[in-house]
Amino acid sequence: MKPKEIEVVLGIADSTLSDWDNNPNRKRLMKLLRTIDKKEALALLEQEDFTPKYSPNTKRIKLRKKWFKKDLLYSKEDNSVIDIDNLIAIYLKQPNQSDTNTLLYLFGAKRLKKVLEKIKEHIALQDYNEAKEQIEYAISKESYKSKYPLPDIKTIITNPKERHLEILQERYSSKKILSMAQANNCSYNALFKLKKMVGASI
Repeated sequence: MKPKEIEVVLGIADSTLSDWDNNPNRKRLMKLLRTIDKKEALALLEQEDFTPKYSPNTKRIKLRKKWFKKDLLYSKEDNSVIDIDNLIAIYLKQPNQSDTNTLLYLFGAKRLKKVLEKIKEHIALQDYNEAKEQIEYAISKESYKSKYPLPDIKTIITNPKERHLEILQERYSSKKILSMAQANNCSYNALFKLKKMVGASI
């Protein structure tokens, strides 16, 4: 990173960096800070550092359907015992941001990524990419935003995703987003869905 980037990302003043340059004990730290890329630094800093609810060694759990927004396990009774990796695989095959966030809270990013790679050959590429992006977004929003550009408004309206609308709502009000949707000839059904997703009154 450049001195200005170090100051913005880490809050270390340029004068302090100059002092560190002349300090033999800080030279290696300065070398590290200059070598690391800003995007990489943000990803490391923004990454949620938490212990998942269930240990990586836990293989099976009692299913709690109330955890999830969508019931993709309709053939299973609530409180029935289920293999964790199978549970993760089922939800990553039909990913939605809310349930991906739940999976991350319960089982952690490392386990989700491992299961996703295991099922990669057995799911549609678009579902694999969608699950991958949802995990990345949940882990670090800043890192995600620096890596993936926001699609144009027409694409967002046609296939709205929670993360894209969340980023869009950082820039515009819900009213403005709906106004842009109408200006792009959004269908009534698409507009209805969009209203629900941005929390506007229907």
